[in-house]
Formats: sequence, structure tokens, C-alpha cells
Amino acid sequence: MMEPNQAMHPQPGAGRHELQDRRLLVIADVGAWTRDRTRKGSRMRKVAGVVLVALVVAGAAVGQDDKTKVANATPPAVSTNRITGQCHCGQIKYEAEGPIKDSSFCDCRGCQRATGGMTSAIVAVPRKGFRILSGEPSSYRAADGVKCDWHGTWYFCPKCGSQVYWKADKGDTFDIFAGTLDDTKLFQPKGCAQTSAP
Repeated sequence: MMEPNQAMHPQPGAGRHELQDRRLLVIADVGAWTRDRTRKGSRMRKVAGVVLVALVVAGAAVGQDDKTKVANATPPAVSTNRITGQCHCGQIKYEAEGPIKDSSFCDCRGCQRATGGMTSAIVAVPRKGFRILSGEPSSYRAADGVKCDWHGTWYFCPKCGSQVYWKADKGDTFDIFAGTLDDTKLFQPKGCAQTSAP
């Protein structure tokens, strides 16, 4: 098939009838050329449409699979083998061997006065795995008879005043103040140690 530009430029010296024939040929060629290009374009559009539909279906299947995976996924386990933390200024640093025995809040009057807050977030860890890595905490034991004061001792940083942990007279755990944890995600409360201040 002749390209339309080739047919439009006849050779010099061509006769009138020949020119008219050439014009008709050009019109026919342009029509055929256009139809050919349109058919190819139509085929390309059809192929592109099929590919697009396939991609959409595949994407939906993958997306559905991802949604199923997310829905069925178990939350990542929080590592509690080694628990670390520090006071506000960093002078007192500690570590404890897990697992965490309990995460809770206490709003007894002793905790309120010791921390200055209405509730205290605490994490109970085994005593045998708890150690101070740096600094020397100061301690305080209150004389009044409110809960936490009458059966335990408060340990805090002598420099910044942060409450670090509370140690009961009996038992096998320390109550670390959860705000001092390096990884506060370890605090996952399930209840409240004391529900109302006396």
C-alpha cells in the first residue's frame, strides 16, 4: 500500500486523466490506510483493555489476600525477656528479666502523693531478675497507714526526683513505674490495682 504523501505527488508531465486517477487512488489509499490504522488502534485498545482488566482482577485478588492476611495476623509479640528503663535525668538505669507479671494502674493515696498524679501506671517484674545498672536510688517509707505506704518502700532518683520503682515488704515482684520504661509498649494494663483512694 502506498503512503498518502507518495500518492499526492505525481511525477512531472502526468496527464489530466492520470492526475484524476491518481486523486481517486489517493482517496482510496487514504481510506484504506486510515482503516488499517484504526483497526490496529482498535486491536491495541482491546489488548490494553484485556490487560487492564487482568491487572485489576489480579490486584483485587492480591488486595483481598492481603486483607485476609492482616485480619488473620496475630499481633507481634512484645519482647519481655529483657526490660530496661531509667529515671528522667538518666542517672538511675535499671534492667529486669521478664516476663512481666502484671501491668496495672494504682490510684491509692500513697501512689498519688508519691508520684503527684491521680493514677500510677505500674509494671510488676520478678525481683530476682531486677538490677540497678547505674546510679544509687534514694528510698522513702511513709509512716501513714494508706495502701502502698504501709507495706512497701518507694525508690526514686535523688537528682531528678523520678519515682523508679516500689518494693513491697513481701512478695516476689517489684513494681516499676511504667513511665520509666525504655519501651512503654510493654505496659499493657489489664486492670486497676486500687480503684479508689481512701
